[in-house]
Amino acid sequence: MPEPFLISIAAALAGRGASSLYELVKTKLANRPAATAALESAKGKPADSPEVVVLADHLQQATAEEPGFRDQLTATWNASKVDQTASSGGVTNTISGDISGSALQTRDINGNVSFGG
Repeated sequence: MPEPFLISIAAALAGRGASSLYELVKTKLANRPAATAALESAKGKPADSPEVVVLADHLQQATAEEPGFRDQLTATWNASKVDQTASSGGVTNTISGDISGSALQTRDINGNVSFGG
């Protein structure tokens, strides 16, 4: 079973929530066809899915074979993490990754909302 740290990274990769992390892993795994296939098959899958666990296994193997990759992975993961806290009644919002179209981050809306057009 892969380390929880690598499961977290694999889950983030599956959700494409951290584009810099995704690009690092995609580049590092480019010469590993099975690992690249695992990265693609994990896309959009939930964190507890078998596809994410398989991806985490590939990450574990790659980091064991290349300790410098683990350091890069850790640094990129730490840079991409967003810790959010809200006090009672507060709201936190984050949008990351490849985004297209409109987005609205809000807590309370009184009235209508519309986007161009």
